[in-house]
Amino acid sequence: MAATGRFSGALIVGLVCVGAPLLGPREASAMLAELAADTSTKAGSPANHGAARALQIAGPPASNRVRKTFLKFDLSTLPPGTSGSDVTRAMLTVFANRVNVPGMLDALRVTSAWSEATVTGTHEPMLGAAVATAVPVPAKNEFVAIDVTALVKDWLDGVAPNDGVALVANASAGLFAILDSKENPRTSHCPTLDIILNGNGPPATTGPTGPTGSTGPTGATGPTGPTGATGDTGPMGPTGATGATGDTGSTGLTGATGATGAAGPTGATGDTGAAGDTGPTGPAGATGATGDTGPTGPTGDTGAAGQGAFTATTADFSQPAVGSDVSVSVGSTAWMAVGETLFVQSGGYYTVSAITDGTTVVLNNTGDTGSAAPASTILSGSAVNAGGVEGPTGDTGATGPAGSTGPTGATGDTGPIGPAGGTGATGATGDTGPTGPTGDTGATGDTGATGPTGPTGDTGAAGQGAFTATTADFSQPAVGSDVSVSVETTAWMAVGETLFVQSAGYYTVSAITDGTTVVLNNTGDTGSAAPASTILSGSAVSAGGVEGPTGPTGDAGATGPTGPTGSTGPTGATGDTGPAGATGPTGATGATGATGPTGATGDTGPTGPTGVTGPTGPTGPTGATGATGSNFIMSGPQVISNAGNTYNAPVPATMTLSHLYVTCDTAPGVGRSYTFAAKKGATTVATCTISGPATSCQAAGTSTSFSAGDVLTWAQTSSGSPGSSTASVALAP
Repeated sequence: MAATGRFSGALIVGLVCVGAPLLGPREASAMLAELAADTSTKAGSPANHGAARALQIAGPPASNRVRKTFLKFDLSTLPPGTSGSDVTRAMLTVFANRVNVPGMLDALRVTSAWSEATVTGTHEPMLGAAVATAVPVPAKNEFVAIDVTALVKDWLDGVAPNDGVALVANASAGLFAILDSKENPRTSHCPTLDIILNGNGPPATTGPTGPTGSTGPTGATGPTGPTGATGDTGPMGPTGATGATGDTGSTGLTGATGATGAAGPTGATGDTGAAGDTGPTGPAGATGATGDTGPTGPTGDTGAAGQGAFTATTADFSQPAVGSDVSVSVGSTAWMAVGETLFVQSGGYYTVSAITDGTTVVLNNTGDTGSAAPASTILSGSAVNAGGVEGPTGDTGATGPAGSTGPTGATGDTGPIGPAGGTGATGATGDTGPTGPTGDTGATGDTGATGPTGPTGDTGAAGQGAFTATTADFSQPAVGSDVSVSVETTAWMAVGETLFVQSAGYYTVSAITDGTTVVLNNTGDTGSAAPASTILSGSAVSAGGVEGPTGPTGDAGATGPTGPTGSTGPTGATGDTGPAGATGPTGATGATGATGPTGATGDTGPTGPTGVTGPTGPTGPTGATGATGSNFIMSGPQVISNAGNTYNAPVPATMTLSHLYVTCDTAPGVGRSYTFAAKKGATTVATCTISGPATSCQAAGTSTSFSAGDVLTWAQTSSGSPGSSTASVALAP
């Protein structure tokens, strides 16, 4: 079978969901075929998953339910006349978002036509011979590369029709993995087909430049290119008038997408002339007047990886107060933009306020949950990557019916007393009674009855804390198996999403049956309930990631001595309550005491109709394109250990590399260290060591040239038994 392999992290060279021909001299070059269709099936299920955000592969012994993934690529991006003899290598790459049960996959030929909108578990295309077998899929968040050179050559030579490729679990090893599809809006990790041509195909010659055609209506949005320098801000279009808020009604059906405006006519292609020296570029034709704004075209495929953008801090910095700025030194700011949200390891979430230069960025502390406390020191070497935070709160839905009152939570600590409110108007003075003798201070009286509960505030729309509860008992399935669960609402769930069920554990959403029924798959993560356990009705259900690896336990600090408790003074007897005077103005609210446990959330009210969208303002002029960033290869996170590990990453294009950057999740500790070496074959490019309390290292090594198809190897060794952790490695020029 064809050679196969895997690599981790992101190869920041040519991994996009929509390919385009590369222009230039006739020499070896990498081309990307466009992903035309992707879907997955579940054996025996009539459901179609063509629009799902995840692709699934599963089979025994890892799972008792067989799941297959089908992919089809458009080869029209290759130069006209390309044949199988022009192909040096073709690599299919997929991203394993989750691996519930590690194992291996096989790639099979598809031998009949199919559509992602009609394929189901009861209506699948025919499968042929294997293209690659026993490809390892060991862990989540890893790219898996599959050599499909022979299959692509057969497509180009007409030996077999291009009906795509199927990915299935290996019959011996089994597998249960979830891949990213082209419909996933959170990443740009859809399947890709990278085809390397040897340069011996039909020559591509440049014909004469045709006249500039008139500007056609706006087409569908293409994939996002690299961020160029920010151009001057164009004039802002007028804001559309806000529609009056209507009564909250049930959600209406989604209207049909407006028709895409017709494309402007394409000029006739000139005859191909003999390849001569390239002449100077002629002056650009004058830009025609901007036409009326056409209807909005359909949303384009997700752009190339932004979330994968990665760098690290190069100096310690102090955490600013929430809403305040701090200047931070980093390896590179090339991929950042003002207003973008970033996540800094051990620091939290920030907004980019300004970009000072290529290695300095000004960040504003957003204060999101989990961020480090102000004045904390964020260490040099902390990973920096793009990351979204909780979106704005949606419009408040109508208040649902009140749920039954839950048990009263423990009383939180009393908050400090707020400043006294202004004195109310003085009531009429009563007759002065005789002053009685001062009595001894009496014991504290019983607490008065609790006042009536105030009205329930409006329920906010579900954000990252989306929440519901089970409405019937269910039995815990075996690891990797499904169970149908009744819940209050499935409105915020999505197939492929990870959920946490109280007292039961973690699950992946396999299917959403209706508005109150969801099919969950037991992931078997640490702490999950044993198979066949009964999970009770009323258990909380929320979105959540799974438990990460446990870090080493630090030495316990010595317990400080407990100070003596002061004696409580006796409380005087409560005097009779005088008549209430007129209520004075409300004083400033005192500091809020610690929040008690949150009660169950009521059902979310139906969403009101969307207001009419205002007209689109004219587009500002496009800024000049920024300089192309340097090629680099990033791998990880990968497991590192006392015994050491070695990982390989294929090089997709020609590049020269010399600098090694490494970060790990856990410091090795005093007297212990990890050493990393990046190699090309037997030649060492660079080495660096992380020791003691550090969590990162970098080193400049020997400048080394790599060609497309070469393999970069990085090896990890240890000293002093620092234990297991995970590490991310980047090699750059």
